[in-house]
Amino acid sequence: MFLLDGSADGRVFCELGNWTGKACKIPRHLLKSSADRKELYRAGVYFLFGRDETTNEIAIVYVGEAEEIYPRYRFERDVLFVTPSSAAGVVLGRSANDRVELIDEAGRTLKWLEESP
Repeated sequence: MFLLDGSADGRVFCELGNWTGKACKIPRHLLKSSADRKELYRAGVYFLFGRDETTNEIAIVYVGEAEEIYPRYRFERDVLFVTPSSAAGVVLGRSANDRVELIDEAGRTLKWLEESP
């Protein structure tokens, strides 16, 4: 694990055994300044974190993979989606069942969160 900014709150890159890609974590505000990282133009895993607007705590995490991370991962600004399905479709670049593919930091699906008492 490599802490690019010297802190776990900054950019983090990880190499995974038996795989040529890299896992990375880049805070949204550091995304543009990370465009020159060659790792982001290779196959890899990325994490998209969503925050609860009332508590500002991480409420949902999406883990994805791509042949080239940066073009798939780049949002120039915050985007409001009408439904979780449309957000999942944009993030994944394909049709997606957001109720089972979106998970929070505890690994619970959106479906589980909607159906639990």
